[in-house]
Amino acid sequence: MKTDEWPPQSADCNSMDYPMWDMLGERVYAKQRGKFTEPELKQKILEAWQEISLTEILASKPCW
Repeated sequence: MKTDEWPPQSADCNSMDYPMWDMLGERVYAKQRGKFTEPELKQKILEAWQEISLTEILASKPCW
């Protein structure tokens, strides 16, 4: 399913979330060469989330 086909008002798949997932994913997997263990992945997600600034959030563009 394409991102523009998801219901925009769904609590589970709001299109405004897509830019955030992209930013988060880029930071989590930057410089990563192998697989994460589950605890490593959880820690990396938390660290990456803390790196995203309010300015970046406000500047992100929704995919619709």
